[in-house]
Amino acid sequence: MVFDGEIGGVSPTRAGSLLAEHARRILDLQERMLAELTAAATTPAGPVRLCAPESMCAYLLAPLLSELRRRLPDVRCRCSPPTRARRWPHSPTAAPTWPWSSNPR
Repeated sequence: MVFDGEIGGVSPTRAGSLLAEHARRILDLQERMLAELTAAATTPAGPVRLCAPESMCAYLLAPLLSELRRRLPDVRCRCSPPTRARRWPHSPTAAPTWPWSSNPR
C-alpha cells in the first residue's frame, strides 16, 4: 500500500513516500536527459573548409580559428588558399567570378 486512509483524506505510507521520491528523481533525470539531447543536437559540429589567401590564413584567421576551436570543439576547421579557378582576376576593377554565380562571364 502506498496510502493510508484517514478521516478527512489520505497520507502516504513509508512505501508511498519512497515511491514519490523515486518518481521525482526519474522525472528530473528525464528532464535533464531531454535538455542535454536537445543541446547536443543543436551544437555545431563537423568539418568546415575556409578558402582564403595564404597571408590571411596565417595572420588574420589564426587567432580566430583558435577562438573557434575553443568555443566549438566539435567543428573541424581547415583553412587553405583558394584554387586557381576561384581566384579573383588580377584587375582591381574586375568582379569576382564564383562557380555558383548566376551571371557567367
